[in-house]
Amino acid sequence: MKVAVITGRYPSHNAPYNHMFVHTRNQQYVKTGVSVKVFVPSGSEHRYQIDNIKVQQQPANEIVKEISDGQYDAIFIHLLHHSINPTIDGGPIYEYVITHDIPCLFFIHGVEVQKLSRSRPGDIRFSKPKSVARAIYRDLWVLNRTRRTITKIINETRNTRFVFVSEWIREDAERTFELNLRQRSEVIHNGIDTELFYFQDRWKDRHKLLAIRPLVLRGTYAVDLAIDAMSKVKDKNISLTIIGKGPEKKDILNYIAKRRASSVIHVTDKFLAHSDIPTAHSHYGIYFAATRMDSQGVSMCEAMASGLPVISFNTCAIPEFVNHNSNGLLLERENSNAMPVLIDELLSNKNTYYRLAEGGRHTAESIDIRHTTAQEIELAKSTIISAKYH
Repeated sequence: MKVAVITGRYPSHNAPYNHMFVHTRNQQYVKTGVSVKVFVPSGSEHRYQIDNIKVQQQPANEIVKEISDGQYDAIFIHLLHHSINPTIDGGPIYEYVITHDIPCLFFIHGVEVQKLSRSRPGDIRFSKPKSVARAIYRDLWVLNRTRRTITKIINETRNTRFVFVSEWIREDAERTFELNLRQRSEVIHNGIDTELFYFQDRWKDRHKLLAIRPLVLRGTYAVDLAIDAMSKVKDKNISLTIIGKGPEKKDILNYIAKRRASSVIHVTDKFLAHSDIPTAHSHYGIYFAATRMDSQGVSMCEAMASGLPVISFNTCAIPEFVNHNSNGLLLERENSNAMPVLIDELLSNKNTYYRLAEGGRHTAESIDIRHTTAQEIELAKSTIISAKYH
């Protein structure tokens, strides 16, 4: 099977973190014998290889020419956005797929079907006019065109299937667009590499919490909530380390100081390569997946695979992956008052710690990337076979 993967961004040697979850899928497809070529809409043309996967950056209309020669059995689409910039606008690509009813898996990860004003209100700051303009552009212009595209797919094609990474994001998309997507969709979670993220006993490091988050104080990744929660923990032997990159390190450090938590909350200004995250996990005993919005929580699931009991918030898709007191612990949405109680339970009760760690590992194994990508390949093959009989 030959597949053209079209995505808004892709890892490169200069930008190794761009949509890494797409690349890890592609690597697994290739291991199973699928031929993969990646196309990225761009204002200029550039060709390169990463991990033996060929990538072409070129204007959207040139990508249409590439996929129109019939050499690909299926198209996989990830985070291909509509844009007022014609060189990167996904519109012509969607139009070609719809018009020719090409077998297609349209992956929906979250942001492409969500209103910023509802899912990420903390990212909109009236003190920063660009954030307001971005929200208006996304919520009114981009989502309107996305709704038109999805409606046309439902009404005018047989051979495009939607793949949602969680049930919650499917329901959110249906609510946003006022469409019934269930008959044309599947839920297949982002896969976790449970060989890369291997289980280890972390009990001895249970006093050390880890959060891998972009260094942005408020908004989706909820660094402020993590700080608020830790500031309520009175045991000064318990610490939290936040590792990530971002523009607001100074604001975060000031916020930590205001909460008088500088001695127990540490910030490491560093990008972690995906292959380096298991090593980071090995130095900590609990993973704190602070969040205001997650359509899955991949970094949380990776920590679960590594044997770190996780603490997160009961919001969005998190409860699909974390069952409170079974494979992790949940705080109520944006309410960290129970943090001291949860921490005390984990630190003082070895049975609870191991039960949650083992439950988390079991959850990660159930969505191992070898299993999830096999589901995606089978769905694509069934779509290709169906197309031949219509």
